[in-house]
Amino acid sequence: MPEIDDITYSREECITAILEYYEFLADFYLDESLLIKPPKGGWPSITAEMFKDMDKTSEVIALLRQLPYINHEVHDAQGVSKSCFADWRLIGTWLENRSDTGEGFKFTTEDPANCEQVPPHVIGLTCGGRGTVREFHV
Repeated sequence: MPEIDDITYSREECITAILEYYEFLADFYLDESLLIKPPKGGWPSITAEMFKDMDKTSEVIALLRQLPYINHEVHDAQGVSKSCFADWRLIGTWLENRSDTGEGFKFTTEDPANCEQVPPHVIGLTCGGRGTVREFHV
């Protein structure tokens, strides 16, 4: 097993790992139709402009554009207790159609008590559930 210092980030490996996890959940308990995959070129609703108030790196935005999601419009699939899997393409659409900013989503996808200390290369993959947020480092 490699040491943590020997591991390098790969966007494609992250996308594959998350897709395989969601496919596992679809086999286990979710309806397969809830798993949605990005169109060629990525989710158009996920842009640096839409998420500028979240203070995330361009690589985080690029990753979010290419990730599959569990369709939150249809099902609030929980990633952990009281916390649903974040559907970032839906969050982007919501931000695009409102005058709100991404700060509220930063609060609900990162540890509320420490969200100002979460680095720009870290993104939450779940939304809600105080103290139950899981993050993904890129």
